[in-house]
Amino acid sequence: MRSLWEPFAADRIDHADLQHIIQRHFPSGSQPTKREVIYPGDEPHEIKLRFSKDDRLTHIEAGPALTPEREAEIVAAVINALTLTGPRVHRQVLFAAHKLKGAWRYEDKFQATPVSPEAPQLNCLMGDHPFILETKVTCTNDGFTNSRRAGRALREQELLLAGLVNPSVHRLETRSMNGYWVSLPAEGYKTVYLMPGYHYKSSHSATDFSPIGGFAAVVPSFELFAPYSMCAGASFTFPADLPATLEAYYSLSPMVQERCLRSCYWVQYASGAFFHSYSAAFMAVVTAAEVLFSPPAETCHACGQPQYRLRSAFAQLLDRSLTVLTSHRAGEDRSIQTRLKHLYDTRSEITHGADLRGWDTATEFTPRGGQDDDDLRTLLRVVPYALGAWIREQAR
Repeated sequence: MRSLWEPFAADRIDHADLQHIIQRHFPSGSQPTKREVIYPGDEPHEIKLRFSKDDRLTHIEAGPALTPEREAEIVAAVINALTLTGPRVHRQVLFAAHKLKGAWRYEDKFQATPVSPEAPQLNCLMGDHPFILETKVTCTNDGFTNSRRAGRALREQELLLAGLVNPSVHRLETRSMNGYWVSLPAEGYKTVYLMPGYHYKSSHSATDFSPIGGFAAVVPSFELFAPYSMCAGASFTFPADLPATLEAYYSLSPMVQERCLRSCYWVQYASGAFFHSYSAAFMAVVTAAEVLFSPPAETCHACGQPQYRLRSAFAQLLDRSLTVLTSHRAGEDRSIQTRLKHLYDTRSEITHGADLRGWDTATEFTPRGGQDDDDLRTLLRVVPYALGAWIREQAR
């Protein structure tokens, strides 16, 4: 088979962008073998993609039905995607449990800013407060590639905000082909089935960031993430060391950055699941911490199998952060530090189906239920602090 690796500039273009360019030229695609994808999906195919065990694109081959005209179309699209036209700012509406009352920008990469006064907003303390995330990306002559790049950048920065600043940060949740039953107060609480959405007059892209009318609140990390902080009604607040953390993050290798984002994902998921399932939220926030440690395996003298001591690694990772967060408040209850290994055991019991915790099993107020609630709330503060410290450590 003739290789298309060089004609399609596979050494110079992001492989996800390249695959998107290829597939949009065909009505279908299919996977005839474990590590191959063909376009179109029916034989005879025109293009075959081969992948490695870890899902990396390794070969692009011309199929028996590929015409010179089709190949030229794809090459032209690739050239457009490689032709840079300059930076442009893209925007997305995000939501958080705390209202953003001023802008915060990190260098020339992204900015969080309040929605305009005419945009729909909450008139209550608790709920999804909207704000705008703006990201600057280098654009090309290919509009689809620009949208994909902007989408990746916005998702990355959304996860960083959720994992390092406020776990409640999220995009509008939509379910494919599904809406929600809601009551309309203005129509006598009439019940209707509606799709979620948030719209107001605003351009989705611009040549530069929005003007800053005021600055968001900034406080020391130990104050922001201390247990029982970020109470209802408090404004969206940024940790003072966030610029240093982001500088460290952007200096890391792609592999370590991806690891950071995995931890951010689980922090965000834990926050989102908080009111739906205690057990799922607890599993997620402990997993967010577990992403960060790679304990050296010790060999068992009896059986010769590796022993990773995950309980100890979890306790050590969070104990350092809890020591800092609780030492700044006189009389702070530090009992959770003595129970860190037990919290990891709780997560294991939930994960392997041995238990459900929190309000998943009991609606009445009990001592264990109260302790579970306090543990989860504390972990949702401590893990973002530990993640920021871990990122800065990796860059040293």
